[in-house]
Amino acid sequence: MKQAVHDLNQGPVVRQLLQQILPLTLGLLLMLLFGVADAWFAGRLGAEAQAALATGSTVFYLLVALAYGYSQSTAVFLGQAHAAGQVAQLRPQLVQALLGALSVGCVLGALAAIGLEGLLQLLGGGGGMAHRYLKTLLPAVPLFYLLMVLYGAFNGLGLAVLFSRIMLASFGLGLLCNAWLFLWSGWAPGLVGLAWTTLLVQSVALLWGGYLLWRRLPPSGVGMWQLQPALLGPWFKLGTLAGLTFLFIAGGTYVLFVFIQPWGAVAQASALLVLRLEQLWSMPVIALGYAVLGMVAQAQGAGLPERVREVWRSGLWIGMPLSLLFAAALYGLAPALCAGFTTEPAVLAQAIQGVRIMCWCALGYVLMLVSGQALQGLQRPLCNFLGGLSRHLLLQPLLFWWATQHVASSTSLWWSILLAALLVGACMVLVAWRQLPGRASRQPVMAT
Repeated sequence: MKQAVHDLNQGPVVRQLLQQILPLTLGLLLMLLFGVADAWFAGRLGAEAQAALATGSTVFYLLVALAYGYSQSTAVFLGQAHAAGQVAQLRPQLVQALLGALSVGCVLGALAAIGLEGLLQLLGGGGGMAHRYLKTLLPAVPLFYLLMVLYGAFNGLGLAVLFSRIMLASFGLGLLCNAWLFLWSGWAPGLVGLAWTTLLVQSVALLWGGYLLWRRLPPSGVGMWQLQPALLGPWFKLGTLAGLTFLFIAGGTYVLFVFIQPWGAVAQASALLVLRLEQLWSMPVIALGYAVLGMVAQAQGAGLPERVREVWRSGLWIGMPLSLLFAAALYGLAPALCAGFTTEPAVLAQAIQGVRIMCWCALGYVLMLVSGQALQGLQRPLCNFLGGLSRHLLLQPLLFWWATQHVASSTSLWWSILLAALLVGACMVLVAWRQLPGRASRQPVMAT
């Protein structure tokens, strides 16, 4: 057995955070680039294929949104068990997470298969190419849930570098497979070919990652492949609440486009461009939140309340100045970045305005993610849940409505998003400051 589980409680907090951020960012970025590469190959098939891929990707994201929550839940419980010295629990806890994720993924995949046509029609893309693509891709739903559990396990055990290498190799394999299918083989598989590649790459990454992780965990007793409610129940509760936060994000995007429709096709096109760029620049901030989650989980497991607070505080001190510097750079680079995605003058002008406002959201994202993930690492997901709910489905829609009534420009919607991010971020910092241990007590951290 190769012993390579990383103790995140050793060494300075800032150094540990910085060492985790880069591989976590790479892993998240590669997940995003899978979709970018698919869009490039779909572009060679024409506008209909691009539209079908966009519709199919939207449905797939809705189906797998909960997987991100179960990934975080896995990181928390494995990190706590490892730091507490309960090494015999690592394999059983991982098995329960895999069984739970597989069950959820299979149920959602089966329900989607039954109601696939209705789902597509709700999004205005029913029938034909989109139907064939998603029908082929649906087996990837449980695979994605399993893969995200592995991602959480690597994060919680301090092995983010290893997972980023797996994702890099998988991304290369996907590019080679798609290049062969669409450029060299002479076949014409259409979007179904992209689904085949996704299934192959996810299967390889899952098997490879599972093997590398399993051999690093100490052996355990018999019976661990049976369902164990004592382990599965808390994991499922924490992961579901965390996953619902990602569904709120999808709901918030839908609400944005509902309010932006009256400003016409140019405003909608520019909004899509701004959101695509936001996905890219938010990756380091999301990775910072994941790093805080893993380190807090291990600090809690080891009974180090002062280190829990130090991780949170260090995450804020790292993230806030870097987010402001990053935002200033994006403000200046906005024209060049937007020009790389569109040549339409009207769309370009509105997109530049949107990027120059949205880039400052990075500060709000740091406040929200660092504070929310710190509490999540203590098995307290309610702050993240209520923060996502209030921001995406309450505060932003109210600000959107006010903007549409009193402002004559779609730019007001971006100001609304910025204001909501800063307000919710400040509230979550206050909640974390009050709830995180380590202010006066030196007693071991207790989950609630």
